[in-house]
Amino acid sequence: MKKIIEKYLEDFFSDITYSKNEVGKYLIPLSLDFIELDWKSILSGSKAPYLSFQEAMIQNSSFNHISWANSIYTRLQQQSAYIQPESLLSDEVIKYLIDNSELSTNLYDILTEKIMVNIGIDTGDSCNDYTANTVPPAYGADHSLKETEWCASIVWLTKQQGHKKGELYFALNHIKHNPELIHTELMKSIADEVRSTLSIFTQLFFFVKMSIYELLLLNSLLQWHRKTGKWGGYIMLNKETTTGFYSSYVGSSSAVDIQLEREVKIPVKYISEILPDSAYRYPLSKIFESTHLWDDGRVTYMSLPKYFRMCMEEYDFSPLKKNIR
Repeated sequence: MKKIIEKYLEDFFSDITYSKNEVGKYLIPLSLDFIELDWKSILSGSKAPYLSFQEAMIQNSSFNHISWANSIYTRLQQQSAYIQPESLLSDEVIKYLIDNSELSTNLYDILTEKIMVNIGIDTGDSCNDYTANTVPPAYGADHSLKETEWCASIVWLTKQQGHKKGELYFALNHIKHNPELIHTELMKSIADEVRSTLSIFTQLFFFVKMSIYELLLLNSLLQWHRKTGKWGGYIMLNKETTTGFYSSYVGSSSAVDIQLEREVKIPVKYISEILPDSAYRYPLSKIFESTHLWDDGRVTYMSLPKYFRMCMEEYDFSPLKKNIR
């Protein structure tokens, strides 16, 4: 039986472009399904994100190897013109396939893969929308901003972009009836964003494409900052980054169309989460039925604490050095 399986598989593989390693095993390209990974466990578990990702990769690889063997067995059944079906016993063929093949992985290629990532902002305001970090007009309250609400994320973004809170107040107060009085696209888009917000649970988000290397490094940095309470550095996003309100809890969003005027400098202490869009219960890509929101957003550089700059090799993030200051 073993000879029959070996002979048939040798003939089968002679028509497929699989190379072999030095010991004669077929090299199978590894295809990771990034969407299926449990990113929340990887990035917020007790272990360092990089180690958690490696473990998840090993588990995913094992699953992929078995799936590959099953798919080959199915093709063998469909193409077995001269071997009786009972000769192709599932368990024996699959065992032979796994024993005589090896996954070919290129860790660098995997870690440099670009994925869609959502960066949530929490500036720590003390109003009743603490989690949302938005402002009262979003849920029908008076247009005025109380003192405790001046640290809301939308106010932080206004000031970070070089505008005054009075301009934000003016825009919120006139967007409904006199939008022509608002003279900057940024202020008009922010006011429109607030007005189009559908839920009190929305949070300010930036939507960027970044490599898995960057995702793991920034989550390591976020984790370290929360544990030590020390200065966590900051990141810069390009002004083309898609920005707006998103509620991952109820699956709603605003127009997600704030028109930034300059790069965005985000202190790590204001970041609540950095997660792939696929990690959410209601991914924004599903809500919009599009992936275009992430096309233009990028992390242009990162300013890291000395501790992280000194141990880049330990965290295995040395390929990112050129993007760090």
